[in-house]
Amino acid sequence: MINTIINNIKVQFPLLKATTLATIIIVFYASGSISYAQGPSDEEVFNGMVELNITANRIISYDAGDPVSNITETESKEDQTETESPDVNQAYSYVRPTIVQIHSNGFYGSGTIYSIEKDYITIISNKHVLEDWNKGTNNYVIFYDGAVTNAELIGLSDNTDLGMIRVDTSELMYEELIHYRSINYDESVYDSLVTDDTVFTIGSDMLIKNTVEDDKVSIYGINSGIGSSLYSGVLVNSDIYVTNLDRNMIYCYCYAQPGMSGGGIFDGYGHYLGMLTGGTSDDEAVAVRLPDVLAAIEEIMQ
Repeated sequence: MINTIINNIKVQFPLLKATTLATIIIVFYASGSISYAQGPSDEEVFNGMVELNITANRIISYDAGDPVSNITETESKEDQTETESPDVNQAYSYVRPTIVQIHSNGFYGSGTIYSIEKDYITIISNKHVLEDWNKGTNNYVIFYDGAVTNAELIGLSDNTDLGMIRVDTSELMYEELIHYRSINYDESVYDSLVTDDTVFTIGSDMLIKNTVEDDKVSIYGINSGIGSSLYSGVLVNSDIYVTNLDRNMIYCYCYAQPGMSGGGIFDGYGHYLGMLTGGTSDDEAVAVRLPDVLAAIEEIMQ
């Protein structure tokens, strides 16, 4: 595993309030002022003594006024081996049924299905997406096929930007449930990551529902808008210290936009590597590392 320290990553959180979380990307649209980031050279990364002018941010989004992604889709194969070349298109098709969009009190983010059991579907997302879940009533989850459901908060981590919600399976039809998937993760895969490994993130269109009954289900997610956009990139470092966030994170060159907070970063075979948390205008992204995701889940479930 790569293990490097970045001396100073400039992370800004403007206009953060107790009940309204706005991102720097949202501020960019409002003010017309954009800060561009300069990524490190390979030599700088390996030397571990680099100063990045990177503005990494929480990337939740308001329910109105945000641009909608129009990047083309792609597809994953569950049983690929490490000796096969990664096929991001196939990986995407396997991963997409794990993706959800989470709406909470006027803003939205993303999430992934952690587990599917008889009575509940458990979903993980960023803490900053879920922290106001119990402070209002306009909360719901949209699955990749367009199904809309209520959910209840399980808990929030005290140590990591991660929270968990769950959906009662009785709210969903059998035909929907059999197509959903939970994330596929493997700590040994994470430990073997190297610079320039293929990674990808998944985005969704902005969808607003008036009630949980206001859904339009397409079993295979056709025109649902959820998980409809694939963004491929490369890993820079799987374990790099972000000064302003005071923690080690995944750092990669990959597109991220408002509304993608809480979604996953995946390798070219569809393995879940971590939780997308911030991005820049130069297509740089940071994510909670898989070991920290698993530790936060254990903390919440105790």
